[in-house]
Amino acid sequence: MVVKKKQIFLLIYIKTKIQFLLYFDINLIMLNFFRLIFAIVVIVLIVPQTPSENIVLRALHSKRILENYGAEKRFLIYLTWFCLLTFLALCFITSIN
Repeated sequence: MVVKKKQIFLLIYIKTKIQFLLYFDINLIMLNFFRLIFAIVVIVLIVPQTPSENIVLRALHSKRILENYGAEKRFLIYLTWFCLLTFLALCFITSIN
């Protein structure tokens, strides 16, 4: 009787462990997907930004989304830093595994 309880407990433990690993693998795949998306966004944001000419800022200014050039420049700076830090956090989280 005691042996049977131990076997049942062991089977339940193994089943729970497998379910956790499958769930974690799915989440890791999603994190890698988000990391790829943020990597592309960071590249698209940073590459055209040069000290002499900022193509992204000019395109943002032509859309007239924000009220003035200063607000658009500040928004672009915050967006760039947010994407960079999010990408680094995602890299850190996926490297823990």
